[in-house]
Amino acid sequence: MISSEIFVQQWENKSYLELMEEREDLLRSMHSFEMDQMTGNQHPGTKQQNGRPCPETRYRLILSVLSRLCLFMEEKYHREDAEGRRALREDANAWR
Repeated sequence: MISSEIFVQQWENKSYLELMEEREDLLRSMHSFEMDQMTGNQHPGTKQQNGRPCPETRYRLILSVLSRLCLFMEEKYHREDAEGRRALREDANAWR
């Protein structure tokens, strides 16, 4: 399975707002899988399909990446706050 470390490297230069968007994308993917499981629209098999990991493996990766992303966001927010910057407010103003 792909390591969540690969994703951490991609986040280094992203703004806090971009990290929030990444988090929302992961949550949407996670929610989609969970809804499929709850409604019985389960994906068959546990083998790779067309070179892609099976849905259960992707779900585990999403959980792993999401947990790392949340930790990374907390560290970034704390670091920028300690530097006297308000990452979220600055990003929101730049986004407008």
